[in-house]
Amino acid sequence: MKKHYLLYLFILITVHAFGQSKLYVGATIIDAETQEPIPFVNVGFFEKAIGTVTNEQGQFKLICFTEDVKKASLQISAIGFESMEIPYDEIKNYTSYNNLLPLVPKNYSLDEIYISAQKRELEKLGSSVYHKKDMGYWRNIEGLGGELATLIRIDHKNTLLHNLTFNIEENLSDSLLVRVNIYDYHRGFPGENLLRDNIYHTVSKKKGEETIDLKGYNITVDSNIIVSLELIEVYGDAIYFAISASPYKGDSYTKKISQDRWRHYPGFRLGFNLISSYTNGKKQNESIARSVPNDVHIYWDTSFSMKDRNIDEETKLLRKYLRKCNNLTIKVSKFNTDIYETKVFNIENGNSNDLVDYLEESYYHGIASFKEILQKNEFRADAVLLFSNGISQTSTLSPNVESQIFTINSKELANHEKLNDIARYNNGAYLDLTSLKAKEAINYLISDVENRKEYASSTEDTKENVYGIIYNDEGPVQGAYVILNDSFYIVETDEKGAYSIKANPGDKLTVDAIGMLPKDTIVTPLKKMNIPLTPNGEKLEEIILKAENNTKEYAKELVETPFGLKKRGSLGYSIFNKLTSENIRPDELDLYSILSRMHGVRIGSKGVYFTKTNGNSFQNGGVTLPVIVIDGMLYNQMAGQQPPPINTERIESITLLKTSQSTLQYGQLAAYGAIVVEMKNPGEPNRRRTTAQPVARDIAIKGNDYNESVPLLYDAQPNFEKSSYISEIEKANSFSEAKETYVSLLKTQDSRTVSFYANAGDYFKKWDKDFAATIYSTIIELAPNNLKALKTAGYKLEEMGSKEKALALYEYVVNTFPSKVQSYLDVARAYINVKDYKTAGSLYTQMYFNTIPNVDFTDASAAVINNLRYLVTNHKSQVDFKELPPEILALNFKKDFRLVFEWNDPLAEFKIQFVNPDKKYFTFSHTEFEDTKLFTSEIESGLHSTEFEVDDEKVGNWLINIESFETKDEKNPVYLKYTLYKDFGLSSQTETTRVFNMSALNQKLTLDNIVIHPQN
Repeated sequence: MKKHYLLYLFILITVHAFGQSKLYVGATIIDAETQEPIPFVNVGFFEKAIGTVTNEQGQFKLICFTEDVKKASLQISAIGFESMEIPYDEIKNYTSYNNLLPLVPKNYSLDEIYISAQKRELEKLGSSVYHKKDMGYWRNIEGLGGELATLIRIDHKNTLLHNLTFNIEENLSDSLLVRVNIYDYHRGFPGENLLRDNIYHTVSKKKGEETIDLKGYNITVDSNIIVSLELIEVYGDAIYFAISASPYKGDSYTKKISQDRWRHYPGFRLGFNLISSYTNGKKQNESIARSVPNDVHIYWDTSFSMKDRNIDEETKLLRKYLRKCNNLTIKVSKFNTDIYETKVFNIENGNSNDLVDYLEESYYHGIASFKEILQKNEFRADAVLLFSNGISQTSTLSPNVESQIFTINSKELANHEKLNDIARYNNGAYLDLTSLKAKEAINYLISDVENRKEYASSTEDTKENVYGIIYNDEGPVQGAYVILNDSFYIVETDEKGAYSIKANPGDKLTVDAIGMLPKDTIVTPLKKMNIPLTPNGEKLEEIILKAENNTKEYAKELVETPFGLKKRGSLGYSIFNKLTSENIRPDELDLYSILSRMHGVRIGSKGVYFTKTNGNSFQNGGVTLPVIVIDGMLYNQMAGQQPPPINTERIESITLLKTSQSTLQYGQLAAYGAIVVEMKNPGEPNRRRTTAQPVARDIAIKGNDYNESVPLLYDAQPNFEKSSYISEIEKANSFSEAKETYVSLLKTQDSRTVSFYANAGDYFKKWDKDFAATIYSTIIELAPNNLKALKTAGYKLEEMGSKEKALALYEYVVNTFPSKVQSYLDVARAYINVKDYKTAGSLYTQMYFNTIPNVDFTDASAAVINNLRYLVTNHKSQVDFKELPPEILALNFKKDFRLVFEWNDPLAEFKIQFVNPDKKYFTFSHTEFEDTKLFTSEIESGLHSTEFEVDDEKVGNWLINIESFETKDEKNPVYLKYTLYKDFGLSSQTETTRVFNMSALNQKLTLDNIVIHPQN
């Protein structure tokens, strides 16, 4: 199915013929009574797609061609003020911020909004069901005042609006300021704005549901309305903001820019939903008995986060409720990653002993998944009771059943707001047993009494934020790890050495950084703690000595890139955004001919433009006009400056800089990016490379003779040291016996470690893979913000073939750690594994062109290109390949063997050795001592993988040996994932994944033996 988009795009800059006259308009809009500036006023030429909103100082400016406006008047409007219209002939009087335009406040009648003593019935309006294939989006940073709107049908007079919720499919901006508008529905289009006050909301969430509180504005309506989101301000230099549509038909509208005309999209409904209330004839706080149910469905959450629930209070409430109901049938569904057990109880005379015993026998592990919860009512239950804290890292609680729903929770750490909303919107009640006793809570189950308490989510630790700078004698330290002892909390310092972590006074923090001695610090009552580090003297001397020997050769060193061997010194911000003298062809005689073949660059009558890739849901759009910098001389194209002709044979390199990098280097003149041209030194000869260099990496380096005898990893594994708890489980003679032992071990201290669940899952996968997957997923709730632990769970799920669960985890990881390169590589690979080739191709294309904000994929080019070529070769019909270069589209793609290594800890130290049939070897070393620069680079980028190819190489046996230098760590071990692709890129491709605890590989072992057969 094609993905449909309700397009709300910035209008692209149109190239006009030179000599056409321009119109410049600018002013400051003020309140006529107070003389204060009015922020965010809509200004524009009506229905001409030329407009904006004023800034916070009430200022605006517009530049357009006179022919585009065709003598239209300038429209100015703001909520709470009378609109203003400036005739075209008077516009010439307003050319700067010094010109003041006063708006007159509206005189509203003093009618009070009357809320009667009658009870108000809650009602959900619009659609809360989201369609992943359809969406509405903004993707132009200049289209302020543009709107996305949808029709909401109103069935009751005096309907009071409580809140507006929508689902964010993707948000690539730092944050957005939006305004909610509510219009009356007039002749099929938005009519008058019904609001008297501006409703502003800042959106910073990257994905998921966003709710805007409307309760403080007393908005009551009697008939159908159109609700819109208006773009007011973009924080950051990029925007791609997509919200979900609904699968149900409706009417939606867009306005491209301030004061533009509305465009109607019949049959298309945005996923806006509002909670509202209306009077139903009952008095407020009137207690009305609920109907006694005949059938009740209980969902009982047994995920890891529920293990310390107050089960006594929960079962006490349940006993009281069933005594009131007397005779009924109860269906219980226990769930964590799935609904894994269901049982039916017949309650007679309120006797619930067997039911309570069954619930009290529950054991707690795994992550909560709500995908199956509250979705069907095959039991035809009159009431549903959900016992849960509402927390899940990989799914959202979204009911779809026609029944009363009661949510019951006894945990302080809970998604209180969500649980409350679900119950209220489904004619039930939220029973928070952290603030209610069972004897109080029972009233909400048996009587229709409104719970007026407002809840906020409490899914975060209640510890205070401790923050500061990690530094050494040379300044701030980037990439240092700050660890809260006796927990899985860990944070990483940014480029300024800054950190922020939740901790209480008396807690101990450990700081670890490359080349530094670890530092323990006790948290003080002061929230700000700057922590100094001391260099590790033992390593420092060796590193300095190594650096002195290597610095001169470093820039000349040839490194592998997707386009062949390159000099390391020639690599800039991104190999995708840079050309060197070797890439410039002899027939390219001017700068513009070279630039025209660089991705994202267009040549127009005004000069050189940047245009970002479009055509998929992950990328930005729009056009910018960058500065051109030649050997430090800046030419501002926005001011009409163009560089003089230059000799292209004298060009050393051309680099395209993003707006954030260009602004840092060249100031605000480069706010739209920069094209940086560096010329050769006068005495340097002109050289052009005209032949392509080989792309494949030769893994057999000359001159290294191999004469070792190394044991096979397969033979050594039975002798690896086992944990005592695994030895206990292995005594079992059946799955049920083993599970009984495992459940008893959940009460021990071992169950507080990552290795416990990793090892237990390894054992149980021979019995039941679903049960093993649940065990692995416990790691996610045990350490939800610890990337090292999360990757362990992902590795284990992938190794076992739990592809859907691995994808859900990697989606959570990329949203939690969006600045890490590896997060995107992992989730893109997971999309391939579940055969979602379109999404995978979209992600890899963005990585190839380096268009994901604040992440640099330069060092990941081998993985990106290999996977893109695989997708193009095998699934071309599902990949948007139009913008990909010819080298990616070539169909003669295959690799005999592709070997991918990934590790969950950036500080992991190990060596991989490749031995060819002639007993020559090459060693890849990942140790701090031998390559500190590699460690530092990986920490900065968040890339923790590497790959090798054995293709068309020497016939015979190839050995892959591995040796680890990691010590045993039960709490959170270092793991290595090894994936071998055979016949990669062909229809006969096979894939094998294996995962190892690296502390077990403390002697050199042969990991694999691959065979290259003679070509026919």
